[in-house]
Amino acid sequence: QGGALTRALDIYNPATNTWTSGAPLPSTHYRGVGVALAGQLYVIGGFTDEVVAYNPNTNRWVKKAPFPAPTARLMSGAKVTLDGKARIVIHAGLQDGDEPDNGRATYVYTP
Repeated sequence: QGGALTRALDIYNPATNTWTSGAPLPSTHYRGVGVALAGQLYVIGGFTDEVVAYNPNTNRWVKKAPFPAPTARLMSGAKVTLDGKARIVIHAGLQDGDEPDNGRATYVYTP
């Protein structure tokens, strides 16, 4: 909690122990989730249905198919292999005060 919203992308290189700046996100993703898949960084949801993928080779973001739960929050994500294909699994949870039927869903996102 706290802190300012930002669209900045900071990239850490463990081989050189240095940080560089990448292209900023096209929009903010408040409480979204980031997952690496196939050499790209996917940023998903966060009070938006927008999904964007960052390609470090081109230093560009590309919009992907939208996320089905635009109001999802308290999200976590991971790369998994299902049926021999790499996919992203997202779990969306609740915020304090939400009703029990408003959230707690798991989604499989296939780019």
